[in-house]
Amino acid sequence: MSPAKIVVCQGPGRVVLEERQLPDPGPGQLLITSRVSLVSVGTELTTVRGQWPEGAFWRRITRYPGDLGYSLVGQVAAVGEGVTGFAIGDRVGANAPHGTAALVTLQHAPLERPDVLPIPPEVDDEAAAFGALALVALNGVRLARIELGDTVAVVGLGVIGQFCCRLARLAGARRVIALGHRPGHLAAARAGSVTVAADPRQVDPLALVREQNNGELADVVLESSGSASAIDLALHMARRQGRVVLAGSPSGPVNLELHGTVHGQGIQLIGAHISTLPFGELPLQAGWSLERAMRLFWDLLSDGTISVAPLISDRVPGLAAPALYERLLADRGDALGVLLDWTDVAGG
Repeated sequence: MSPAKIVVCQGPGRVVLEERQLPDPGPGQLLITSRVSLVSVGTELTTVRGQWPEGAFWRRITRYPGDLGYSLVGQVAAVGEGVTGFAIGDRVGANAPHGTAALVTLQHAPLERPDVLPIPPEVDDEAAAFGALALVALNGVRLARIELGDTVAVVGLGVIGQFCCRLARLAGARRVIALGHRPGHLAAARAGSVTVAADPRQVDPLALVREQNNGELADVVLESSGSASAIDLALHMARRQGRVVLAGSPSGPVNLELHGTVHGQGIQLIGAHISTLPFGELPLQAGWSLERAMRLFWDLLSDGTISVAPLISDRVPGLAAPALYERLLADRGDALGVLLDWTDVAGG
């Protein structure tokens, strides 16, 4: 047994550190000692806030108490029977909650999301912690089928939106127009070499796109906030027969008038949740697996094509997690990449 402290949401607005005794890893399992984890400010605050309309997907799946977090970086501390490809001391990224340690079960079946992936030595802990959110953006940009010279608009500039801006440019976008409400998010987007970044409450977003794109609307719009108003805006920003990709997760039902956009304009509306990425080695013609996409993210970090440094807004000791969530609930501010450091308490 190994003692651990895990970040748990006991109910709306109540986050605590829970003491647990983790068992030794069984067959197909790994015990991981934590180093750093990334708070998914959008998804996790949605869970902690606990305020959803009737019929919302989040209302159906959320249970209290529930562990928070799914972007953990740590080192393998113990290996269960039958596990291959991992050894004690390996650095790994894990789909596991925030805490000093985690017990995870490896998954290898196609179409299942893996719990653990190895991290190459040239990628540091903090950058690796962004892997799960980067995969959402990678998936969205790939599904958007951006072509050389396209004009791309990105609505919502949290971490996923920031990655969408950077990856759209890599995919061949001639212009990337970033729209968000928070000054710090707009500044981070500008650091990612977007064409222009603006607050849609202060400018006419459709006029801005036309101004930047020779009078035309965007070829592709990537929406990453999940808000109903942002989705509606995204649909109106796309040109006739353009593509709108939903990389954000709405917290409830969205009421949209679709005839004048999707139906009347021939807009393609595409969902891009991370769960659509299969795991494992696939024939190249079958598309990109989660594992292959993560290797691409590691490569982009390793050669300096992408940097997460402009996206890190907060570094907080892991034991201060309850106070962190209380602060974010009261005022999210310009929070982007919020990292919890577990090295002092996890023995790293």
